[in-house]
Amino acid sequence: MKKKNSLAIVLTALFVTLGCLFADRAGYTQSEVRVVGLLVFAACFWILEPIPIFATSILIILFEALLISTQSLRFVRVTDDSKLLSYQEIFATFASPIIILFFGGFFL
Repeated sequence: MKKKNSLAIVLTALFVTLGCLFADRAGYTQSEVRVVGLLVFAACFWILEPIPIFATSILIILFEALLISTQSLRFVRVTDDSKLLSYQEIFATFASPIIILFFGGFFL
């Protein structure tokens, strides 16, 4: 891994961690903090490009299912009374034929 890539990953982790700490003090729910963290993660990875842009987009979909769905990982499960989506609803939004067409174009 190049030095630039590791620096981008460290900066992204720092921004996400600081954002989550300050958002927790502001009174946001856990799921709102995680969504903002994913937004910062995506923005940093798209700007700094430690991995290809299309891979970052797919990671965001995966992280949504793992971090903020009703069937999320047990040790990161949201414990507050937030309205969570099921993983089927998260993946169903990306199963539209138009979205699949865009994915095919981006992969090419």
